[in-house]
Amino acid sequence: DIKGGVNYRLYKLLDDDDQRFDRRVIQRPFAEEFSRAEINHFVTFMHGYLEGYFETLKPRWQRWFFRTVQCEFIVYGFRHGRFFNRSYPTEASYRKALKKAEERQKLAPAQPEETKV
Repeated sequence: DIKGGVNYRLYKLLDDDDQRFDRRVIQRPFAEEFSRAEINHFVTFMHGYLEGYFETLKPRWQRWFFRTVQCEFIVYGFRHGRFFNRSYPTEASYRKALKKAEERQKLAPAQPEETKV
């Protein structure tokens, strides 16, 4: 996790001997190669693709789980046939949700293994 988000990093591939660009500096998009609008479209497409991929996993997933991103007060996982991702405004509300999730996990019956893909 990168604080609960996905970081899409795009790089221009350069030959080792290419001296046109300072490699220590993040360059602006090269409009003639991959413009800012094209980058935004690509990132939106990838995000949608990943959401769709996880939708296809739902029927195969059996076991509920949760994970946390403490520094962002996020709890995410899978429960009742759905993936979830919840962010809490305060540490107190996050801790309360975390305690509830831990209690549910202790009470959960043993689950069958996930269907192998």
